[in-house]
Amino acid sequence: QFQNGNPYDIILMDINMPELNGEEAFVRLRTINKEVPIIAQTAYAMKEDKENLQKLGFNGYITKPIIKNDLLLLMNSFLS
Repeated sequence: QFQNGNPYDIILMDINMPELNGEEAFVRLRTINKEVPIIAQTAYAMKEDKENLQKLGFNGYITKPIIKNDLLLLMNSFLS
């Protein structure tokens, strides 16, 4: 869908996926579109994990279990 040019306002990217991890998927998506905000969602909550994802270029970071209001506030910061 993304490669076909379908517009997305925001992407929530799970970092731990079975076939293609979220970091690799992020890099591939960025070759197609550098503007859409991509938020990493992960169960890894260490400070180093967040820093590494920010260095890679993710626009935001949220840990699981996801708290609804935290997610909405984070998404709103990119959509408003």
